[in-house]
Order: sequence, then C-alpha cells, then structure tokens
Amino acid sequence: MKETLTLSQNQIGTFSQIVEGDYSIGVDAIFKGEVDSKYFSKTLETIIHNNDIFKLKLVKKDVEIFQELSDTALYTYKIKEFQSFEEFDDWKHNARFQQIDLDYLIDFYGIIIKDYGFGIFFKVHHIISDAFSVGLLVNEFIFTYRDYEKNLLPSIERGSYQKVLDAENEYKLGKKINRDKEFWVSEFKNKLTSSYLSNKKSSSYRVHRQSFSLSKKHSEQLQEYAKRNNVSELFIYMSAFSIYMSRMNREDIVNIGTTLHSRFGKNQKNTMGMFVNTVPISISINKENDFTEFISQVDKRKSRIFKHSKFNYTTLKQELNEKYGFREDLFDVIINYQTAKKEFSDEFKISWQNCQYQSNNLTISLNSWEDGTFKIDFDYLDDVFTEEEIKNINRHVNNILFNGLANPTQKISSLKMADEVEDSLYKEINKLDNVNFENNDIKTIFENVCEKNSNRIAVIQNNEKITYSQLNELSNKLARVLLKKGIGKGDSVAVISDRNIQLIINILSVIKIGARYIPIDPNYPEERINYMLTDSGTKAILLSTDNVLELNGDTAIDVRKLSLDGESGANLDINISPEDQLYVIYTSGTTGKPKGVKISHINVVRLLFHDNNRFSFSNRDVWMLFHYYGFDFSVWEIFGAILNGGKLVVPSLDEIHDNYLIIELIKKHQVTVLNQVPSSFYALMYALGKTKLLSLRYLIFGGEALEPLKLRDFYLNNGHVNIINMYGITEATVHVTYKKIESSEIEQGISNIGCPLPTSGLYLMNDDEVSGIGVPGEICVYGKGLSSGYLNNTNLTHEKFVFSDTLQRKIYRSGDLARLLPDGTIEYMGRIDKQVKIHGFRIELKEIEGQILRKFERSIEDCIVIDKKDRTGETSLYAYFIKKPIFNYDNHSLSRELREVLPSYMIPKYWIELSEFPLTNNGKLDKSQLPDIKIESTGEIDEASTEKEKEILNIFRDLLGNDSLGIHDDFFEFGGDSIKNMMLVSKMRNIGLEVTTKEVVQNPTVVELSNVCRTRVLHDNQLPVYGEIQETPIISDFFNSNYDNPEYYNQSILLKCNKKISQQKVKNAFLKIIEQHDMLRAVVNKDRLFVSKYDEHDLDFESIRLEKEEMIQFFNKTQESFQFDGSTLFKIRLIEMGDEDYVFLVAHHLIIDAVSWRVILDDLNYLYDHSDDVDVDLPLKSTSFKQWAMELNEYKDSSAFKNQSKFWDDTIVFLKKQNKSEQDTFNFRKDSIFIDNEVISDGMNRAKEIFGADSSAILLAALLDVLTDYLPNKTIINMEGHGRTLSSKNIAVERTVGWFTAIYPLVVEKQFDISSSIMNIKDKLKRASQSQIEFGLMKNKDRFTYRPNLTFNYLGEFTEEINNSNTFSLSKQSTGEVKDKKNYLKSDFVVDIINYGDGFNFNFTVVEKININFEKVEMELKNYFLNLKDKLNCYDQKVITQSDVSDEELESEIWKELTDLYN
Repeated sequence: MKETLTLSQNQIGTFSQIVEGDYSIGVDAIFKGEVDSKYFSKTLETIIHNNDIFKLKLVKKDVEIFQELSDTALYTYKIKEFQSFEEFDDWKHNARFQQIDLDYLIDFYGIIIKDYGFGIFFKVHHIISDAFSVGLLVNEFIFTYRDYEKNLLPSIERGSYQKVLDAENEYKLGKKINRDKEFWVSEFKNKLTSSYLSNKKSSSYRVHRQSFSLSKKHSEQLQEYAKRNNVSELFIYMSAFSIYMSRMNREDIVNIGTTLHSRFGKNQKNTMGMFVNTVPISISINKENDFTEFISQVDKRKSRIFKHSKFNYTTLKQELNEKYGFREDLFDVIINYQTAKKEFSDEFKISWQNCQYQSNNLTISLNSWEDGTFKIDFDYLDDVFTEEEIKNINRHVNNILFNGLANPTQKISSLKMADEVEDSLYKEINKLDNVNFENNDIKTIFENVCEKNSNRIAVIQNNEKITYSQLNELSNKLARVLLKKGIGKGDSVAVISDRNIQLIINILSVIKIGARYIPIDPNYPEERINYMLTDSGTKAILLSTDNVLELNGDTAIDVRKLSLDGESGANLDINISPEDQLYVIYTSGTTGKPKGVKISHINVVRLLFHDNNRFSFSNRDVWMLFHYYGFDFSVWEIFGAILNGGKLVVPSLDEIHDNYLIIELIKKHQVTVLNQVPSSFYALMYALGKTKLLSLRYLIFGGEALEPLKLRDFYLNNGHVNIINMYGITEATVHVTYKKIESSEIEQGISNIGCPLPTSGLYLMNDDEVSGIGVPGEICVYGKGLSSGYLNNTNLTHEKFVFSDTLQRKIYRSGDLARLLPDGTIEYMGRIDKQVKIHGFRIELKEIEGQILRKFERSIEDCIVIDKKDRTGETSLYAYFIKKPIFNYDNHSLSRELREVLPSYMIPKYWIELSEFPLTNNGKLDKSQLPDIKIESTGEIDEASTEKEKEILNIFRDLLGNDSLGIHDDFFEFGGDSIKNMMLVSKMRNIGLEVTTKEVVQNPTVVELSNVCRTRVLHDNQLPVYGEIQETPIISDFFNSNYDNPEYYNQSILLKCNKKISQQKVKNAFLKIIEQHDMLRAVVNKDRLFVSKYDEHDLDFESIRLEKEEMIQFFNKTQESFQFDGSTLFKIRLIEMGDEDYVFLVAHHLIIDAVSWRVILDDLNYLYDHSDDVDVDLPLKSTSFKQWAMELNEYKDSSAFKNQSKFWDDTIVFLKKQNKSEQDTFNFRKDSIFIDNEVISDGMNRAKEIFGADSSAILLAALLDVLTDYLPNKTIINMEGHGRTLSSKNIAVERTVGWFTAIYPLVVEKQFDISSSIMNIKDKLKRASQSQIEFGLMKNKDRFTYRPNLTFNYLGEFTEEINNSNTFSLSKQSTGEVKDKKNYLKSDFVVDIINYGDGFNFNFTVVEKININFEKVEMELKNYFLNLKDKLNCYDQKVITQSDVSDEELESEIWKELTDLYN
C-alpha cells in the first residue's frame, strides 16, 4: 500500500532530488577480534530481516513521492575482505558504488579486516534514515553477533515501520496538528525575519566538515555550568552562538534551527527511519541581560518547543507564506546536540559519514563524548563559507561562550569576542604612533609653496589663470580688507561663492588672518543659510555669486565689486597655531538642523604631510576641484593641490553636470589627480567608454561605498592609473583609510577601504567591545585627524567623541559599519543608524522627516523617510506620509516646496501616501511592510511614432526600470535624478544622439528630447573637405540679389591682446583652424562657391604697425579687398599700435555667420593657450558645410519637408499680396546705441520669469514698442535664425563654420500693452523658428519676393568664448564698413543686437527717407526696460501662453478659456 511521506521526510524529499550526488548518511564500524563467518553472515541476515527499511521502496508520481513496504527485503548484503585498514579506506573512497538515490536506497556490506576484526559498512538515503537510526544499526550488529556467539536469540527489539506510518496518519488527521500549527504560527507571525549568517547563495549545496575539540578544562566548565544551573549544554552553546549572530546581523532577534529526534513511544524509538524534525527557535536578545539570565530565558523555551516538535519546519514555511506572504527561510544555521555513548564494551573503530549535501548554509553539531569532552562539527556549504571563516566563527563563539561562563553576571553586550588574533591585526594596521608629521599651519606652508612656485599656475578655470604669486598677493590684499573690518583670529567668516577662482582667494584670505572659514552653498535654502550664519557666529560674509538671496549688508562683502588696488599684497605677520581652527563644515543633524564640525590646521596638515605618505604628490600634479567646497572632499582637492605647488582646475557648474565636458577638461589640462564619489564616476564611465585618460595618475574614491566590479572596464583600459578607495568622515578630516584597488579587489567586488592612513587609527566596535574578524562593527576613529567636536553642541560632542574603557583612548563613533578582513583590511558595509549616504552626501533621515513635518504641518500628519534601492538598483530616498483631511497634493509640489528648506540631495525621490504605518506586534515600525513605489504612467502608454523616439524611450525604460513609460512621461517624475540624467546623456550619445543635462531638465519627456537632441558628432569624417558647395537658400538668395558689389559683404571682429603675443603662435593657430574648418578655405569663381584643398590654400596672414588714427582707414581698405577670382575670403591681420596689439579678423559673409565666429574664437583661445603643448588637437569635426548643403537639397524633396512647410502657407499668401512698389535703396543712416546691463537686466529677467520668453522675443517687443510710429499696423519682420536644425534629420553642425543663417518672416500686429506684445511675439517666434529653414527653401522654389519693414538679428552673448581667455578680449571699436553702401537695404530698418556681457549694443541701419531721432530711440529703449519690471509686478505666477500648451494651433474657444483662467 502506498503511503505519503511523513512530515520529517517531507523536509528533504524535494531537496534530495535537486542535488547531483548521494543524499545519504552512513557508518563503518569495525570491531576488534576474530570473526566467525557463520555468525557474521547470520547477523547481517538478521538485521535485514528485523528492520523494515530494507523492505521500503519509494515511488515518484509527478512531483510527489510515496513510500511502500514490501513483504520481503528488497536489499541484501555483501561481504568484503581487506588486508589492512589502508586497503579498506582506499576501497571506501575509490570503489564505484551504485549511487544512492530514490530508486536505490541502501548499500550494506559486511567488512573483514585481516589481523584486526570485522564489522559493517552501511550507506542509506537520508529520506528513510536519520543518524540515530544508523546508531541503532551499529548497536544491533554487535549485540546480535555476541548473542549468536553465545548461542542466544538476539536480544534487540525492533519496532514496526507500518505502525510509524499509521501514527503519522493519525497525527495528520487529528487535532494535535492544528494545535501545533497554531503554536508555531503565533510564535513567528510577529517575528517574520530571516537570520542569515551569510547572504551568499549556494549553487552546489555540497558540504564540507571542520571539527574542533574543546579542551578538557573547557568541557568540564561547560558541563559544570549546565549541571549547576539545570540547563542543557545545547542551549548554553546556542545562547553564545545567538549573541555572536546578533552581532553579525546587528539584530536583536535571532532565529536558529535545531533538530529533534521526534521519536514518541517505544515503537518509534526502536524503529529505523527518518524521524528527525527541524524546528526554528526565535531568541530575543536584550544586551542588558547578564549571561546567566540570558541562558535561562533561552533554555526555558525548550519545553514548549519540544511539546510541539512534531509539526515540521517545511509545513510552517508553507503556512507563513500563505498567511503573511513570507517566503524566505527563518534561519540558515542549525545547531544540534548528539551524545556518543556506546552501549557495549567492545573495542572498535568507527567512522560516521555525514550527508554530503544540505539545504542550509551551516549545521553545527555539539557532540558529547564518553570521556567527558566535546567535539564540535561544522558542516558548511563550501561555496558559501571558507575554511578560515569557519575557524573564526568557532573561535568567536567559543570566546563569547567561555567569557560568559567565567563571568556569568556580566552583561552580554560586554562579552569579549576578539582575542589575540584581532589584537595582533589592529597593532599591525594602527601604526600612527610611529609616524612623524609636519607640525605647522596652512598659512605658513602655503606661503612657502608660493615662494618656491611663484610663476607656476596655481588655479585655472576655462582660460582664466592665476599664478601662485598672484594668488598669494590677492589673498593677502583681501585679508587686509577683513582686518580693517575688525575680523581677526578665531572669528568665523562665511564663504558663499560660485565655482570660480575667487573662491580659492576668499578661502585663503580667511586663513591668512587666523579666522575660520564657513563654506556655504549659495543654492542652499535661505533658512539653512541663515541658520549656519547664526550658529557659526559669522562676522563677515565673502560673496562671489549672484545666486544667494539678500544678506545682511553690514557683514556681506561682494568681493567682485571690491577694489583691492590700495591694499598691500605682502604676507601678513600673524602667528597661527597648528591647533587653531581652520574651518567649520556643516553636515546633516538628527535634530533637523545641520551640525558644524570644527577642524584645525593640524588636522589637515598631518593628512597631507608625514613621513609615511601613500601618495607621491608634487608640483607637477594637476588636480580638479570636482566637489562642492562645503563637502569635505573639496578640502583634500584644494589643499592637496595648492600646498604641493600643483595646479587646481576649477570646472564650472555646467561642466560638472556634463560628463563629456569633464572628460575634455581632464584631457585639456592633463589632470593627474581626480577625486570622485563612486556614483558620479559610474555615470562618468558611460561617457568615457574605452577612452584612456593618459594623463591621470590617481583616481581617488570617497564619500560612499565603492562597487569595484563596476570599475573593471576602466581598470583594463587605464592600467597606468592608481585607483584608490578611501573612507573618511568630516569629523576625522576627510580621509581615514587607504586602499589601492587591484584586479583582485575588483573581482572580489567588495568595498574594501583598506587600512588606516598614517596619523589615523580605528577599531571596529560592538558597543565597547572590539569586533572579531568578519563581524560587523561600528567604525571608531582616533588619531591626529580627529575634530575637537561640534560647534555649539556640547551634548552631541560628548555623545559622539567618547572615551573607550576597552581601548583606553578617546574615539569618534562614526555610525558607519564595517568588518575586519583576515588580511587586516576593512570592508565598508554602510550606515548603522538612520543617517545614510547618497551620492557622497551624508544625510540624517530624521532631519528630513522633521523638515517635512514643519514645512507641511497643516497638510501632513506623520511621515517616515527611509533609504532603499529602487527598481533601477540605485539607493534613493522614499518618503511615506499620512496626510491630513482635505489635503490635495502632487509629488512635484511636495518636492518643490521642500527645496525651500533642504538642499536638493536631501529631497525624497519618491512620495507614498499611506492611511497608516505598518507596525509590529510590539508597536514598532515594520519597515518590511512599507510598500514599494507604484509608478504609473500617464494613462494609456503613448508609444513612439519615430525611430528616434523609440530609441530614447527604450533608454528611459531601461534607466528608470519601468516598461510602462510612454513618450509624454516626465523623466524626473518617474525616478530620474542628476546621476541618472548624466547616464541618460551618455546612453543617448552611445546611439548617436547628443543632448546636454541642462536640456534634459528643460525637456524631460521623450517627445521633447527627440526634438532638441542632435546627431552626435561622428568620428569617421575628420579629413579636410574640398570641392564645390551646393547652394543653400541663404547663398542662393545672395547670388540672386544682384548686388552692385557682392565681393564687399562681410563680417569682422577685432580682438584686443591683453598681453604681448607671439606672431608665430597666432599664425600657427590659424593654420590649424583653416585646416579643420573647411569653409575658411572657400573661394568664389564664376558665382560658384568652392572649398580649396588645404595644401593648395595660402593663409592670408599679415602683421602691420599702425597709429590709432590710421585704424579705420586700414579696416575699410581690408574690408573692400575681397575678390571673386578664386582668392581667399578670410583675412587675419596682426596689428601693432604702440604698446597695444590687436588681431583683426574679416571674412566674407558667404563663409561665416555669428555661430561660426564663436567656434573660431574658441579654437583660437585654446590653440594659443596650448601652443607650447605637444600634439595639441582641436575637438573632433562635426558635419561639413558641404555635406549640410547636400542634405538640405535632399530634404526639400522629402515628405517631411512638405509636412513642415505647411506652417508657412498662410504667411506666404499674405506676403505675396503686399505692395512691392517700394524701390530698394542704398541711401541709409547708421547708428549704434549701447545700453548698460543694469538698465536692461531686471526687466528682462522678470519677463523671462513670467512669460517664459527668451531674450530675442523681449528685445524685439521692445523695438516694436519704440519704433511703433515708424512701422505699419501689420509689421513684416525678417528674423535671422541660426539655421542649423532640420526637423526630421539629426545632423551635427555645432562646430561647423559656414553661412547657415535662415531668414524667415514674422507678421506681427501692433499690441497696445507690453504683456500682450511679449506673449504674442514669444508664441509667433517659437512656432516660426521651428520651421525657419523650410521658409527659405519654399521661397527659393517659388521665386517670390517681398519687402520686410524690419530685419532683426539678435546675435546673443558674444563674449563667452573671449572672456574666458587671458590673452584676448573683444574690442567694441568699429571695424569699418562691413558692406558696400551700394549693396542696398532690403528693409526699412535693420537692427543687429549683441550682448557684450556688460550691456547690449543696438546697431541700427535705417533708410534715409525715415527721419528718425536716435537719441529719442535710446531714451525710450532705456525707459522701456526700466519700467518693464514694475509693469509686470501684477503677475504672481508664470503665465502659460499658447506655445507652451501645444505645437498645434488651438481652437479659439479653448484658448479663450485658458487665457481667462490666467487673467
């Protein structure tokens, strides 16, 4: 009859089928003495006859296993004889036995060993036998044999296996199983946690055994304690192990499995079979308990557990899964107890065969021997634990156990785990007492460096540089200003600055007077800035930014407006002690307010200068100030550079957010030392690809846990770079440890932070006890880098900076978790408390929770903020909140409002509303039950309609881990952040699409990004281009205009040289420029445009001396010198005028436009500044103008062009109806009006803020307002667009020189108020500019003409490329007439506007017949902008205009509803 498996058998039924080898246990027992073959055989036959398991067979049906008892035995025995034990052992290990499996359950041999004795060899499948049964077999063998020797009947009684099955069925159908189930479910329903000693997953489940013996002394100590306190040795050992495991997992509840024989009644105790049942024991650990109290509490649980031990663990797991969705194992360690007391007097040799497979990671068997000693077997999965790890576990558990037995009244938190092994390791890694370091202050060291490196570059940003001599002098001058304001030693001076060179000057000036600097980010919320200023007792604020709100006028010093001319640049005679405070950096605090960490000069000095330095920094190194100066990584970057005489590169904020620009900076400046927070570098690697950073010597990580596996590709491509992982904390001055990352660390994949730096030391502690090897402990730091504490926070200082009785020294408790590895290095594991690190910033979750409750006190009842990995694998902040009634919100508004009081890195990415927080039975928050974010797309998924959209959408879905995203879903709303933004840019670049991080912020949906992204600059077309250029609309228009003197139609620029320049270097620079930019080699022959070959083209370069009064005449002569006879259309003139040098550049308009000039000037700056470098190269070329012209001509025949050009149908109808009788004229007047930026900026910025209009729209609105008397009611305006974007093609021409300009019309009706005018122009301009190229193509195709009233061209800010250069600046001096007066005007007004940075230049050209008063125009323009801000004050929020809503024309009724809503 088929029977189901018993509950005990069920535990291993399924598992036994997934392992590859024998799932068996066994024994060989050899008894000393002569063997009688007759009795020997009879004994073996009797055993088979008496034990039902020899009659048992298993039947598998589908996935279920049944068992069936036969009437007769299914297995027999064999007898093997051996000459020696060696031969027997060889047979055991090498013979080809039939594999034990469900079809073959038993191997049974009689063994005879010559000159020793006889016995048995027995192997049995674990599913039908436990170890106790094997022991029964051994006893039965020797007793039966001795009985036969004495001619007695066997005295051993055996039970019935059928009765066992009957009892099992009775239990399954009875009430007892329900009572047992209720007990176990209630035991764990509020303790659903997994206690794992290791999170590794085994692939083989193979077991390896290590055995350890307790000494006689320790064995007696254990037995005596058990007897005296009436507790079992098993539960004493289990108690010690649970303390160890609690320290390993840092949990106060530990689950451990134990095995019980579960044999009830005489029949079961005498029956061979699988009776063992594994049950979980949940142990609560109260560190305040003493050892005796704790053991007593653990031991008391055994009676309740034993009472319900029939109900097995496998069934309990099923119940917990069904009721609570808990699918994990409760434990991965099983501890059992076995006694090895033989019941016979024979001398024998026995060898137990443990099972070679197990499902749990570790099984510990505490074996009690007859001689009173204990043996402890560790059966562990060999791909989960190493042999060394098992030895350490045994050592640590024994240390806790016997320290507790020796000191039973000692608190369990004080029980010692570590011993001389750890002591030796810590002595080896903490060698700070043997290190000498420079006992000096920053001021003295810096001034000595300046003396030795006076002419070397100290700091550089873009093309602005400053030498050490200049840096020292300027900081001395600014320091004297501070002294005159009464600021001195020990005072606090806040530094609030953008990323610029002035930042370094500000910091040094504070240091020079012995004050301490307080770094404050100008982008911090006003509340946070004010708190830091007040808490630090700031007496002065050094400002070099526009991004901070208005501050106290008495203390704020805007250094940009400060004149230092009258101040001495000599060093100040101020004595500074190395112990004086250098700075106070504020970090996140638990009270909701940031806490200020005080750092002294010597704290920083000893970090950089000592006699056992791991680094070889020198004045040849180039550092990058990558990090915000209030993040202490910047201290390492700034002082690491300038105290070693190196060069410090300061990227702009835009560069920091663009990985491609960072890579270019590294290459451009040959950076040798790069410091990175890991998450930032992972994004940088996307952009880097396989590019090698050949200049880089050190890549130094810090700020958060490193994942070395992610560095594999970089490591392989950049083997010359020293990759260093460092752990540090603000309170211990930047860095504490050092670890060089090699291939072995990368393969291990752990965040190894190495060993303490010289002058620093650390221990890993559990409370005040040193953690053992491999056991997590809190990083506790000591040494010369330790801060003196927190500013104005004595209580917190005493809490964190404590005296350790164990270590007998002052330490800082970091709150970080790590574990000591066997080689003495340290693995960083994360934060202990609620303070976390995200992107390198240390964050106190309590501070965020407090600010949320304060900020939304009327809206949010309660909140909890946690950190966890989101679906993309990134650690993010989740805010769970309970809202108050009648509170409507959206996640964007919550985040936006919270940014008013918290920095952006502390803003939760995900907001989840709950009706209540899940709690455990004891009232604690149950984090495991907090739901994950449910990101839902915007209704139905809008799939991509173009191939480009499809590619971008796939990247969105991959990066954000959400396959339901559509093309209108916001990247940031669905989990994007600054790091993912950089990764998005990199991934788009990898598929040939180029976009900036700023553009992603402004265009966060797929459909928007597909419109703004560009085709990536290709690398396969870098050779010079030559040949005929096809006509584009603007070139065709030029040649068909019938100008009287078409050769004289130019653009020109005059550059003033800020220092004496080298003629040869300038010439060499332009030789490279014309080689790369093909159109600068263009010539005209027979009204056709050709590009010459580089080697056949002569550079038109001359040097000339002039007097000032000769300049205009020379300019005009040069301007009119171009010929369409195949000669050059680009001229360079180097002019010497007294002590001043100028570079005059003039080009025929056919080959250049405003964007082209920017490219040329940028290249000139770069090439001249790097003229001493070897093999300096320009950035890669973009698509050639020749190719662009070909693409344009193909495009005009495409369906995309037909669709896009429909926009102009109505406009063209209107233009064709206009009166063209007005004759073109070359009689005109010219004037130029310059309006200072202070007049324009407030009004323009307000208009941008309210209407979302750009500068071009606002300037045009101003012109139409001022010129209203000279213009018709419907004004036709010719706009000049850059003409470099096709709507349906991605062609990269950002760095291409040529005349791309697209001229397109706006028809604007007069508006009677400023707001309507700006909104109207904004909308028309935005829509028309999207089809600017199409208009030119249509006009050329239809050959129609029209005369505009006004031609308007805003050239933008034209100083960016020049102002970043120390060599050249843009001159506002006239460069003469750029066009022949005979080249008549095509409109009544032509207005070109240039933004020079300090103001706007309006260049007017007006037909002579219009009697215009330019002085009046200037006055009205100024009044327009001065009044603009006040006129717009009636708006309290941004106005949504028509072009913001849709790219399509809206129905008038809908538009009216919308305008009514906002009016």
